[in-house]
Amino acid sequence: MNWNAAYGPECREVVITPSRFLSDSTVSHFLTELKNVGGLLSVLFHGPNYIRRKIELDDEIIELSLKVGKIYIIIEDEAIAQPIKSVCDEVFKHPYHISMAPVPDRKPTVTEQLGNKSVMDVKVTRKELDYDTWG
Repeated sequence: MNWNAAYGPECREVVITPSRFLSDSTVSHFLTELKNVGGLLSVLFHGPNYIRRKIELDDEIIELSLKVGKIYIIIEDEAIAQPIKSVCDEVFKHPYHISMAPVPDRKPTVTEQLGNKSVMDVKVTRKELDYDTWG
């Protein structure tokens, strides 16, 4: 099964790498401005684990458990990259790097493999190892 079928060949991945970890207020401001950009299919934050905290995004509360160091955005078309760059220029007060490439092939996540099934519905077998037979 092709797990990238949801993203057509015209879709691109934009990778934004700020020179510093982003503060909570910067993340909130970035997401608020990014909401005004159409054609976004996915936004993913990457960074080291950090203290759980909540940020406010308009009327929503979002819980973060990492320090944002890299942002991956999947877009419908290359033309959407320019409005994203404009948002970065407005929000980030320090240098950043932005790049765009075709959406990379990836393996399915556990959630995608399970679909709507609960973990309890999945039949997992456990094989006991006989350590005495090891040479």
